[in-house]
Amino acid sequence: MKIFLDIFRYLLSGVLAISIFIIFICNTAISTVLSEGYIISKVSQSNYYRKIYEDFNVNCSKYIMQSGFDESVLNDICDISKIEQDTNFIIGNIYYNKKNEIETETIKSNLRNNINDYLIKNNLYIENDESVNTFINIISDEYINTIFHTDYESKANEYIERFKFIIRVLEKYAKYSLILTIILVFIIDIKFPSRNISIAGMSFLLVGLVLIYVKHIILKNVDIEHIFILNQPFSDMLKLVINEILTTLVEKYKVFNSIGIILIIFGNILQYENIKKKDKNTYRLYLPDVK
Repeated sequence: MKIFLDIFRYLLSGVLAISIFIIFICNTAISTVLSEGYIISKVSQSNYYRKIYEDFNVNCSKYIMQSGFDESVLNDICDISKIEQDTNFIIGNIYYNKKNEIETETIKSNLRNNINDYLIKNNLYIENDESVNTFINIISDEYINTIFHTDYESKANEYIERFKFIIRVLEKYAKYSLILTIILVFIIDIKFPSRNISIAGMSFLLVGLVLIYVKHIILKNVDIEHIFILNQPFSDMLKLVINEILTTLVEKYKVFNSIGIILIIFGNILQYENIKKKDKNTYRLYLPDVK
C-alpha cells in the first residue's frame, strides 16, 4: 500500500508542476506578445520608429533619378512622430480590430509644396502635371509599404483573439487542476503535512528544470541573431522580444529552483523532526517503570 501511495504522490507532484508551468506560460504570453502595451514599448525600445524613418527616406531616394527632381524635394515630407502614430494605429488594428486608416495626404501635400518650391527656385515648368501626381502617389504608396500597413490586419486580429481564447482556457483549467491537486495532496498526507511541503518543492524544482530546458530548445533551433522577418526594424524588435522572454525564463528558473530546494530541505527537516519525536514517544511508551 505504501509503495502505491508513494507513486501517487510523485504523480501528483508531476501534475502540480505541469499546472504551475502552464499558468506561468499563459501569464507570460498574456503580458508579452498578446499585450498591445508591451509590443508598443518594445517597438519604442528597439528604436523602430527612427529605423522606419530612415528606411522610408532610403526607399524614396530610389525614385528621385527617374523623376528628374532633386533629393531636396523629399526633405521633411514626413517626421518620426507621424511614423510613431501610424505604427501605433496599425498595432491597434491588429490587437483590437480597429479600423484606423493611414493618412497620407500630409505627405502628399508636403511633397507637392517641395516640388513647387523646387520648380520656382530653378525656373522650371512642367507641362504634364500627371507625371508629378504619379511621382507623389508612388512616394505615398512607398510610405504605406515601408511601415507595413497591409490588408491582413483583420486576419492577424482573428489569430490573436483565437490564441487569447486558447490561453484563457488553458489557464482556467490549469488553475482548476492546481487547486484539485493541492487538495488531494493534503488529503493523502493529512497526518503528515510536512510531506506536502516536500511535494510542493519537487514540483517547483521540476518547473524550473523544464523552463531551462525550453530555453535550451529555443536557442538550439532558432538562430535569433539572424532572424529576418518583413524588414530589419521589425526583425530587431522581434529579437528584443525573444531575448527578453529568454531572460525571463532564466530568471524564473532560478526563482522556481530556489523555492523548490528550500521547500524540499524544509519539508525533510520537518519530517525528520516528526520521526524523532515519534521515536521518542514510542521509546517512552515502552520504557518500563524503574523504582
